[in-house]
Amino acid sequence: MNRYLFVLMGVLLVFTGCRKDVTDGLQPSPLMVTDIDGNTYNTVQIGNQFWTQSNLKVTKYRNGDNIPTGLSDAQWYSSTTGAYAIYNNAAANDALYGKLYNWYAATDSRGLCPTGWHVPTDAEWTALTDFLGGESVAGGKMKSTSTQPTPGGWNSPNTGATDSSGFTGLPDGYRDSGGGFYYLGSNGIWWSSSDAGSGYAWFRRLDSYYANVFRYNVDQRLGFSVRCLKNTLPQVNTTSVTKVSYSSALVTGEVSPDGGDQNTTRGFCYAITTNPAISNDTTMNGTGLGVYSDTLQNLVPLTTYYVRAYATNSLGTSYGNEMSFTTTSLTIGLNYAGGILFYIDSTSKHGLVCAPSDQGSFQWGCNGTNISTSTAFGTGMANTLAIVNGCSQRPIAASVCNDLVLNGYDDWYLPSRDELSLMYQNLGTLNLGNFSNTNYWSSSQFNSDYAWFVKFNGYVNFNFTKFIYYQVRVVRAF
Repeated sequence: MNRYLFVLMGVLLVFTGCRKDVTDGLQPSPLMVTDIDGNTYNTVQIGNQFWTQSNLKVTKYRNGDNIPTGLSDAQWYSSTTGAYAIYNNAAANDALYGKLYNWYAATDSRGLCPTGWHVPTDAEWTALTDFLGGESVAGGKMKSTSTQPTPGGWNSPNTGATDSSGFTGLPDGYRDSGGGFYYLGSNGIWWSSSDAGSGYAWFRRLDSYYANVFRYNVDQRLGFSVRCLKNTLPQVNTTSVTKVSYSSALVTGEVSPDGGDQNTTRGFCYAITTNPAISNDTTMNGTGLGVYSDTLQNLVPLTTYYVRAYATNSLGTSYGNEMSFTTTSLTIGLNYAGGILFYIDSTSKHGLVCAPSDQGSFQWGCNGTNISTSTAFGTGMANTLAIVNGCSQRPIAASVCNDLVLNGYDDWYLPSRDELSLMYQNLGTLNLGNFSNTNYWSSSQFNSDYAWFVKFNGYVNFNFTKFIYYQVRVVRAF
C-alpha cells in the first residue's frame, strides 16, 4: 500500500447518524481477560458491547500454535497466512501498542482473541460508532487524550480527543504490504474480520487531525492492530412468512451478528401457541451469519401458527420476533394425507382421501357367508375389519385394503357403499382420481351371496355375487 494513501484518506470526512450521549451507555467494567500468553487486558462496556481497552499482544493462536513473526519485507509481502510484526521491531513499541497482525492472522480459524472473545466484524464496528454518535464524531470519543512527548501519545493537534467512550485508542501506525512501517503517532488502525473481496478487508482508522472514524477496505497483507470484542448471544430476526398453503409455509429469518461464535446454529421454532421455543417443533438451517429460509411442512389446515427464528451459540439461544399465520382450507381434489381428498367435514380439518390409483381387481370373497356390515357413511373401517376377521379367503378386496401400506400410511380400508358413492360423486364425475370406467367393490354386504358395488360409468349402486372380480380403491380418514 502506498505510504501516502492515509494522508489522502485523512481529508475524507464521513458524516452519518445522529449525535447520542455516550455517557448513557458507558459502564465501568471490572472484567479483565487473559490471552494464551498470559497477557491481561482491561475491558470497557460501550453500549451493549464489551471491548478490550488495549491492543492485542498475543504470539499464539488459542490452540497454542505459534503465529509466525520476524518476516523480512519480501516474506511479509508474499505471505497469505497469518503473521505479526512489531512496529520498527522495537520492544518499546510492543509494550505500548501491542502487535501488528495481517488480516490472515486476525481471521485464522484457530482464533486470535482469547476464548469467549473475537475480532469484531465490520457491522460490529459500525454498531460502536453509531452508538457514539456516528463516524463524524466517534473518533474523538475513542482517542486517548495523551499527546506527544508522552510515550504512546498522539501527535498534535489530536483533534476532538476526549476518550469519553473509554476505548482509549492509541496512534499505533501500521506495517505496509511491502514491509515498511508508517504513521506511528498519527494513525490508530484496527482490523475487522469482514472480507471486502478481491484480497481486501474492512478496517477502522483514527487520525490525529480529525475527530472522525474512517472506514475503508485495504490489502489483507497489511499489518494492523487488533481489539477484541466479547462474544454475546446471537441476534436474530424473523423477517417474513410467505407461500402459506393448507399444509405448509415458507419462513425467512436472518442472523446478524452471530455474537462472535463461528458455530452458531440457526432455524425456526413453531407451535399453535404463542412464544414457540426450541422445545416445540423446530427446523435446523445451517450455521453462521446471514439470511436463511425453510418450508414448514405437515401443518394442519385452517390453523393459526406462531413462528420465531432462533439462533444458538456457545452462550445460549436467542429468538427473533414472533410472527403468526393461518393455513388455508382444504378443497376437494387436493393431494393430501397420502391420497386424493374427496370429503371434508364441517371443521375443514378432517375428512376422507382415496388412493391415487386402483389397487387391482379382486373378489369380494366368502360367497355364501353372512358377514354383518353397514352401508352407512363412516362405517368402512369397521366393515373392512369384520370382513377380514370373518372370511379366511385371500386375497379379497377387504384384505388387500387392510394389508396395504401406501405413501407412509397403513390405515387404509375398503369404503362402505355410501363412502364409495360420495367418492364417485365428488371425484369420478369430475374426471378426478384416475378411476377406470368400471365397477368398484364397497365393503357393504347385501346378503350372504351378494355385496354392494358402485358403477363408475353412469353412477348406479348395484349388488352382485361376491365371487365376481371388481376393482378396488382404498380409503383412509384423517
